[in-house]
Amino acid sequence: MSPTLRPLSLSRAWGESPASSPASSLLRRWFTAALVAALMLVTAAVVSPPASAVAVAGTISGIAKPTGVAFSPDGSIAYVTDLGANRVRVVDTATETIIATVAVGTAPYAIAVTPDGTRAYVTNCTNGTVSVIDTSSATVIATVAVGTTPYGIAVTPDGSKAYVTNYSTNNVSVIDTATNSVTATVATGAGPVDLAVSPDGSKVYTSNANSPTMTVIDTATHTVTATIPTERYNYGIALSPDGTKAYVLLASLDRVDVIDIAAETTIASVPVGDNPLYIAASADGSTLYTANQSDGTVSVIDTATATVTETVAVGRYPFDIAVNPNGETAYVAVWGDSAVKVINLAAAPTAPTSVTATAGESSVFVTWDEPVDDDGEDVTGYTVTVSDSSGVVATAQAGPELRGRTIGDLENGVEYAVTVTATSAAGTSPASSAVTATPVDAAGPNAETGTIDAGAGPWGVAVSPDGSTAYVVNHDPETVSVVDVATGTVTHTITVGTWPSAIALTPDGAKAYVTNGLGGIVSVIDTAAGAVIATVTVGTYPYGVTISPDGTIAYVTAFNGGTVTGIDTATDTVLFTETIGGNPAGIVSSPDGETLYVVDLGGARIVVLEAATQHTLARIPVGADPYNIAISPDGATLYVSNSSDDTVTAIDAATYGVLDTIAVGASPYGLAVTPDGTAVYVLNGSDDSVSVIDTATAMVTRTFDVGDRPYRIAFAPDGTTAYVTNFFDGTLSVVTFTTTPAAPTALVATPDDASVALTWDAPADDGGLPVTDYVVEFRAAGDAWAAFDDGVSAATSATVTGLTNDTMYEFRVSAVNAHGTGVASATATATPVTPVTVEDADQPDDGEAATPAESDDSDALATSDSADASAGRSEELAAADTASEETVSTDDELAATGANGAFSIVLALVLALGGAALLAVRRVYAER
Repeated sequence: MSPTLRPLSLSRAWGESPASSPASSLLRRWFTAALVAALMLVTAAVVSPPASAVAVAGTISGIAKPTGVAFSPDGSIAYVTDLGANRVRVVDTATETIIATVAVGTAPYAIAVTPDGTRAYVTNCTNGTVSVIDTSSATVIATVAVGTTPYGIAVTPDGSKAYVTNYSTNNVSVIDTATNSVTATVATGAGPVDLAVSPDGSKVYTSNANSPTMTVIDTATHTVTATIPTERYNYGIALSPDGTKAYVLLASLDRVDVIDIAAETTIASVPVGDNPLYIAASADGSTLYTANQSDGTVSVIDTATATVTETVAVGRYPFDIAVNPNGETAYVAVWGDSAVKVINLAAAPTAPTSVTATAGESSVFVTWDEPVDDDGEDVTGYTVTVSDSSGVVATAQAGPELRGRTIGDLENGVEYAVTVTATSAAGTSPASSAVTATPVDAAGPNAETGTIDAGAGPWGVAVSPDGSTAYVVNHDPETVSVVDVATGTVTHTITVGTWPSAIALTPDGAKAYVTNGLGGIVSVIDTAAGAVIATVTVGTYPYGVTISPDGTIAYVTAFNGGTVTGIDTATDTVLFTETIGGNPAGIVSSPDGETLYVVDLGGARIVVLEAATQHTLARIPVGADPYNIAISPDGATLYVSNSSDDTVTAIDAATYGVLDTIAVGASPYGLAVTPDGTAVYVLNGSDDSVSVIDTATAMVTRTFDVGDRPYRIAFAPDGTTAYVTNFFDGTLSVVTFTTTPAAPTALVATPDDASVALTWDAPADDGGLPVTDYVVEFRAAGDAWAAFDDGVSAATSATVTGLTNDTMYEFRVSAVNAHGTGVASATATATPVTPVTVEDADQPDDGEAATPAESDDSDALATSDSADASAGRSEELAAADTASEETVSTDDELAATGANGAFSIVLALVLALGGAALLAVRRVYAER
């Protein structure tokens, strides 16, 4: 296809006589070829380029035959020539909409804007004129006659002159912009089409479509100073920012030639798309963009490597291309589509970094850092993708300010891989490196296991996404207490507005929004700084607050104002205020962020709003005086607390139908669904209790006590702990899973007369509640276990009395806490015995008193008594010895076998030494 395709085919289309062209026979040949090509383009599919960060991001329609594009110096306005309607369209680049239309001459083709942006110059091909537009009024203020078939136009950097290529008369007209008159005409090569002015304004370079040359014009003298040869006829032309290189399109060869201007030689050639017509360069000269008419693409060229890095499909028959001065977009005039295509030029951001995934109950909490490089385009949002072995199971959006997001409704025990991508106006980043986490299956909390002094009148409560911190709103001192849940201590307090009530955290935990009833404001807390960073005025008596799942909007209800207000969390400014009437109280968002559910206490109903438009979708009647609302993690079911009829209403979120009405305790206020969706915890304000509803059966399965007047409840992400504010006693109840204690260990049984002393160690696991008592049981062999009544005590010892001596018993011990009695310990055995009394063996016969020896002659005493000792006492001592062998000593310092052994030795000495020795032995034995 000929390099003169565009102007020659257009001249016939405009009704120009072939005779008016100096090369009419050549024109007819090229026109025929152009017509065939155009018909082929209409029916052929556009070539699909490879995936690219540079991509079409918008389309501006309503332009019959766009051919030329130019931008205002600040890039806020684009001017597009509409050849088919003899007009220029003025486009607001921020909104990509046409804001004005200017009628100009016949067949407007190219356009250039002065450096100060006050004028735009338009070439009118068929009547040989240039229209001068005052950009402030969008009107033509002058028309300048130039040569025949003017095509290209350019303005010098100082704005003093405009240069116009006259294709059919082979010359360039020089327009003085001060007077809007032609001051010179310079001959060029055959068929000049495009031109470019050097950065210093000293030279003008023209591409010549009908001769293989490029003409160089001195702007001071308006003379040709050089004619640089090219391999073939050339079309579009652009210069490097330093003016040392010219980039010339050789349409018939489908390439860009790089020309060293000083050396007047071609130094590189870059193949591009089919039949490139026009070319544009980025402001820094690092990138070139060519409009390739025959394959409907734009080629992106890296000038450093002289290679095409990307190819973008733009539509049928693209003509001109221009780069916005801000470098963010390029506009392509696409003739065949009657539109301008907007291309994003900035590269997509790099992947987010430092991604982490922490397992929770049926959920994963994901954090990340922003991309290292966003290529100058602000990140507009993040996408978290969760996959299992079968593929993607969930995605979640996060706003540009967020660095964390919880993804719920996952299956416990399954390992998930998590990645994060960042999106900007230029595209979406590659996925981050994958991290893994396995959601946990935690037992639900079922009892108050501790309390924390939170402050006076605690009302609202929220837990950080990592579960480390609880934030408690104190109504009376008008503060928020920051609680370290690991230590159960308030680390600091933050002063907020008057009469604060509710609190909500952004999904990454970086900000907290607190409603303040008096003053009609919301306090915004930076949780890292621990301080209020903004206050936002909303409706009268703000009450409830919730954050959109992507973290971009905080929704606040105004109880006395009957409104819902949306706050932009990036700027902390009001986005909208929607009146719904009644007394809006609690509010919750659907997990996908598309729907809002608002409790209207005054109307005893739920108002369903479309989040994007705030249009009312439904009104659902519920019980009397509803206060708060919660939603299941899958978004399928809503739960509403009805404070005056002591019920909870369960609603199908898809059909808005009431599923169940569940009786709970007195005056239910706050409520929350567990992270795994298996239970709803309802705070009964007048009962000081919590009712636990099984969501599968819609029945209350457990009720347990908390503090005085419980108001709000929040769960830790892992589902193991809940925190309840108790308004009247100023505490935060810590609610965890409890069970009965484990078995006590190291049970030891020590026998005594008709009793056994027991000792043991406390159980390693108390079941989550303090051990308050131990159940001590005993039995003789073959009998049933009997409990010993030792009172209530947490001591780890007891003495079982009332036992029968010489009978072996088994013993076991079980620990008791508020949840119940735990499993029994391993058994221990012991046999109670009657202890031996040695004094009985020393008493005189017949009641005679014993007398001490009156003689010191021990030998005589021994001789005289020896017979009696041997014959008269031997049986008593033998009996005593037998009794001692059958009696187990209870002396802790003497083991049973040691005592018996020692007594045998003593007995042998007595038998050997006689009565004198017996008295001494008695004294020793009695004193041990």
